[in-house]
Amino acid sequence: PAYLGRTVLEYCLIRPSGAFPAALAVGAGVIFAELPGIVPVGRGALAEWFAFHLTHTDFQWPYWSHWEKYASYDPADSRRVFLTTVLCRCAELAGIDRVAETLPPDSPLRSLLPSPDSGGDGAEMNDGTADTLLKSYLLVESNGGNLASIAREMRERVIGREHPTSLLSWLCGDDASYASPPHDEVSESVPTPAWRVTAGLHAVLGAVPGSDLTGCADALERYAPVLAGASACDAAAVIRSTLMNEEDEDAPPAARILVETALLDEVTLAFGGSERMVQVVSERLVEHGVVSPENAIRWALGENGQDEGNENLSKLPHKHYIMQLVIFCVERATNALADLAVRDDAGAAVPMSDGAEAPAAPPAPADSPEFAAALEELASLVLLPASRAAEVLASYTDGDVFPGGGRKVTPTIVALQEGALEVVLRCHAAVAGGALAGAGDDVAERVSGAVGGRAAAAALREGASGDVVGPAVAAALERIARRFEFRITF
Repeated sequence: PAYLGRTVLEYCLIRPSGAFPAALAVGAGVIFAELPGIVPVGRGALAEWFAFHLTHTDFQWPYWSHWEKYASYDPADSRRVFLTTVLCRCAELAGIDRVAETLPPDSPLRSLLPSPDSGGDGAEMNDGTADTLLKSYLLVESNGGNLASIAREMRERVIGREHPTSLLSWLCGDDASYASPPHDEVSESVPTPAWRVTAGLHAVLGAVPGSDLTGCADALERYAPVLAGASACDAAAVIRSTLMNEEDEDAPPAARILVETALLDEVTLAFGGSERMVQVVSERLVEHGVVSPENAIRWALGENGQDEGNENLSKLPHKHYIMQLVIFCVERATNALADLAVRDDAGAAVPMSDGAEAPAAPPAPADSPEFAAALEELASLVLLPASRAAEVLASYTDGDVFPGGGRKVTPTIVALQEGALEVVLRCHAAVAGGALAGAGDDVAERVSGAVGGRAAAAALREGASGDVVGPAVAAALERIARRFEFRITF
């Protein structure tokens, strides 16, 4: 898609008709009209392309007035979601003021632009300025709570480039002055079980001037060991405070789910005005091992280790970054498997200290323990969205799945179904012609059996086994399962 968008852009720039030739303008209009019939992943990709094209053609789109009425539609409406995504992405690329200048002065579409004060509910955030994407309730001087004091002191240490090892010892060491949780900070916006890593996140990102994307990514890379260590300390504290049996093998994973999903909730709160920053920061936390890919997917699909879950399921149809995080986690696992199965330098000589040469490590065979572990991790990530779709469907009544007795399922079910299908399709592409294309038939056969359409269909059916579901729910489950079986063939 990126290459196609760039090709279209270059073609338009050399045309005398300008940024939007008649054919492209008509095509964009047709696509917009057909958005209700396009799956969420496809709508998100189209919005990304349109924003990219607008930004690189000086926003020469003369037809905003044709779409103004959709600004007042339901926030989950596909056309309003598309417009919101386009305008927010343009604002991230070119600035809110620049995008606002391109819209008519009285255009209702201006209401869809991100607000500089998003995320604060009117409260003072950071140091009272609006030139940063990070909206931190912990870093503002008027917050006199213990947790805010910890975050502000830690930010000063980060600004001073304190070494990560020393900083982690200060935050989590046995002799740390903050060894006990700051109980006066208990509130809905501060997940107490994750207080150390919450303070660390605000401190590290708050030390970046303007919270620019590159600066945040660099800061997260440097201080990832601090955040990972703080998360581990918080998880251990969860086990102790909830009287979990430390010898129980299920206790550590359950505690990590609670802490890591709380951390991702905090990212969403801190960058409420920028979906792009939420996506990038969340991906960097996964990349640097602060959050596990499995817990990131659980969080994206509405789980948080507690019965009530989070709001991401309801956001799934109109928040592009949520499913993009799932895809990012799966693609990382696919690439890790490909690194084992296909090595470009296999057989190439490696220089040694004595001047001799040793052969490079050969690809891991499909029956090796190393390959088996990587494949098991990939399969668990790929099949998790299918299992989650079954779990959510099984919790619905027939009327919830088909509102009003009609035949059209809810947007959440569509988003879950198509998101899970997209994940499996991407793995199929990796096996058939992508990262694993040169790995050999034995590797392709094992991967396809683990993450192919039949495996996903089985996970979908198993996810609702034992539950009493209505006939409409059962029919919806079976229809989705068959889509996996017949749509995806290896």
